[in-house]
Amino acid sequence: MKRTTKQHRFLFQFLFAAVLVFSLLTLAYASGEAGFSTEIEPEPPATIVDAGLYSYQINNDLTITIAEFRGDGAEIEIPLEIDGLKVSAIGYRAFYHMNIKDLVIPEQIREIGREAFEYCEIENLQLPPDITIQGDAFAYAWLPKQVTLPVGTTTGIETFAYCRNLEVLKIEPQCIIGKRTFNYSDDIKCVVCADGVRICDRAFEYCDNLEDVFLCGTVEIEEDPFDYCDKVKITEKDSADFDRLPDNQEGTDGDNKTSDETGVKSEKPGTSSEGTGLSPEDVLEILTRGSRN
Repeated sequence: MKRTTKQHRFLFQFLFAAVLVFSLLTLAYASGEAGFSTEIEPEPPATIVDAGLYSYQINNDLTITIAEFRGDGAEIEIPLEIDGLKVSAIGYRAFYHMNIKDLVIPEQIREIGREAFEYCEIENLQLPPDITIQGDAFAYAWLPKQVTLPVGTTTGIETFAYCRNLEVLKIEPQCIIGKRTFNYSDDIKCVVCADGVRICDRAFEYCDNLEDVFLCGTVEIEEDPFDYCDKVKITEKDSADFDRLPDNQEGTDGDNKTSDETGVKSEKPGTSSEGTGLSPEDVLEILTRGSRN
């Protein structure tokens, strides 16, 4: 009797499970027929609007991103509006491989997309503050001999990698220099960092001719930012020296803290000590000692 009861119980549980599965399958099929789907549908491709000299796509906030420029590229001043819509970004390869005499980007532009100016030749470059520049945006570009990254600039991976002609780079406060941003940019000779700058790992990797890096104030440096830069020499300066460098490397009347290849600081007002360069470990030691003073 007990055995028969167990068999009946098992049979009941089996039938109940079968009915439940059948019901769920029927419901799923009916939902599909009615136009409902459990799959996540991909986002539709962005609609590109042709506006003559420019084409653009409309963002969710009703601003627009420039998709392509069709001009000759001699002098480019990014428009504030196109078709009555505010321009807020420059898109992927929008100005790819162009010769540009003057490139002026207005302050309302918040982002420059990937490869936007890759392989361009740019004689004069003016960037706005608080801008995000995506990876490869200026990769392989021919740039002015001196470029300034304005306050609050954030760069992506290899943003300026393999760039040519650039010799002096000035980085204003609150900038974040991403990983490998300037790697293999062999023409860079001098980098001047303002107070509050953050330089990420391998940011200047393989910059063979980089000789002088000036840290004007407190600069956050991650591990190995100057990897394989055999000639580099790191010099600590006062924050007030930022505007004077590199034209006047004597700086202020205050202490001029310089580190040679051994990482030992010497006090030489108005001069820089001799040295063949620093290892990444020496750079971190400089910052640690500076924070204690």
